[in-house]
Amino acid sequence: MQLHVSPSMRSITISSSNEFTTDLMKIKLAARHISSRTLFHTILILAFLLPFVFILTALVTLEGVNKCSSIGPPLINFGRILVLKELYDLDFLALFPNLDKVVFLDDDIVVQRDLAPLWDVDLGGKVNGAVETCRGDDEWVMSKRLRNYFNFSHPLIAKHLDPEECAWAYGMNVFDLQAWRKTDIRETYHSWLRENLKSNLTMWKLGTLPPALIAFKGHVHILDPSWHMLGLGYQKDTNIENVRKAAVIHYNGQSKPWLEIGFEHLRPFWTKYVNYSNDFINNCHILE
Repeated sequence: MQLHVSPSMRSITISSSNEFTTDLMKIKLAARHISSRTLFHTILILAFLLPFVFILTALVTLEGVNKCSSIGPPLINFGRILVLKELYDLDFLALFPNLDKVVFLDDDIVVQRDLAPLWDVDLGGKVNGAVETCRGDDEWVMSKRLRNYFNFSHPLIAKHLDPEECAWAYGMNVFDLQAWRKTDIRETYHSWLRENLKSNLTMWKLGTLPPALIAFKGHVHILDPSWHMLGLGYQKDTNIENVRKAAVIHYNGQSKPWLEIGFEHLRPFWTKYVNYSNDFINNCHILE
């Protein structure tokens, strides 16, 4: 935050001090000669307004950061499939009342081959086509069961869930909206969210997947794992040959490819789609 006093001493401007510089407040003083009484009241007003200025500064900063944190279709070529971002807890049915099927893609994935054949996958009347995460070559990434997400010491969790049940993955999913319209998935999802709030958020680990694991229980069709490879954001020893073969690779985890902590040998699978001549990318200092 910066405080600017005009040379004439007749105005005071408060502005943000980050790269997204914005004037947050400007105070004009009518009198050329400021009395001690006026100065005192001005200082009181500034002291009262400063907390709000700090909040505005934080919002401006976060807006700039958020713009750099989401890199969408205009900058990266994801191919033919619609990209849907962060729609976990929204109502797909309200968003797409005229659609019968959608493909869900998270914002930290790379599509490496045509996903059109997903439309022809028979979900067998199920709502959610997903890759399961409890078995596979990678014993770390593909070892997720419900016990990894839920607090089974909680009586409601222990009553309704099996700790050994296999989990499935968000990030690349096929949703049959016709089948969804015949269920109470949305109501179940929000009902469990309310129960978790009543329990002071002690029923499961933070995140959008745990309540979805409950809500979609019995409504999931397991896809071939070659459609969706996970763990590129936390498994350094990911099998490179499997990465090349996967239809969708998912950098879930903290080590995103555009960050310094991203794994160098996995970053090229993402960077080859980035347009580094774009001004937005340059301003965000995306690693090559």
